[in-house]
Amino acid sequence: MALPREPLLNQLRQRERRYVELEQRVAQLASASNTPEYQQLSKELAQLKELVMLVRTYQRIEREVLETEQLIHAQGDADLRELARDEAVSLRQQQTALWEERDRAIKDGETTLNNLVVPKYAADKDARWGAKSKNNIWFGYKRHTAVDMRHGLIEKTAVTPANVLDFKALKHICPNQGLVFMDKLYDCKEADLVLQIHGCHSATIRKNNNKTKQKDLDRWRSSVRMPFEGVFSKLKKRARYRGLSKVVFQNFFASIVHNLKKAVAILPREAAPA
Repeated sequence: MALPREPLLNQLRQRERRYVELEQRVAQLASASNTPEYQQLSKELAQLKELVMLVRTYQRIEREVLETEQLIHAQGDADLRELARDEAVSLRQQQTALWEERDRAIKDGETTLNNLVVPKYAADKDARWGAKSKNNIWFGYKRHTAVDMRHGLIEKTAVTPANVLDFKALKHICPNQGLVFMDKLYDCKEADLVLQIHGCHSATIRKNNNKTKQKDLDRWRSSVRMPFEGVFSKLKKRARYRGLSKVVFQNFFASIVHNLKKAVAILPREAAPA
């Protein structure tokens, strides 16, 4: 018999707390990686990882549901409330599908729902697991965007499954001239070669282990790039559709809307007499 929702969520929260404790302990023992304690804790950490990532994805969706339901009950535009109602239904379906996909994989004898097996079970066959850090993991897609550093307009954009490394998609969004500011994820020979092929100059922030890194130069590059980080943060992160082609369509239109909103502010200013 399945546990009621609240007791089940409490058990999952306990697992998540245990996962955090293990992460901290394993980090402390990193210098003694050959000890039995380190190996035992690492094994337990690996066993909990997939479950905790699913729990965190579920929690993120739950927060989005609550925000959407607040819009449903808010006073104001009836069309906005109707859109919010559709969004809430979509999010609830996503929550349900998340656990159903995992249960089907377990029933078939799979030990993990990773990128090797997820196409067999996921409702979206093109989506994949992606990660920016140990705690920032999601299932879906990744948006790649090139922003004009004069007005903050989106010049080029692309969508890939979430497991595609950023520098692999650079060829789709690289401009054809100029100085290109990029974060540390693009600090590799492959990205530098793409820039060279497109006639661009690199202003990539270098990784700490890069022997050519100049901290003062990278600090300046970060300060130049920082005002345009808002473009990435303001674009909606959740895919409303299933399938790469539909998500690409969503991303293109979101980018067009962003540019139109920017144009409302830019065009009057550009047209104003000196």
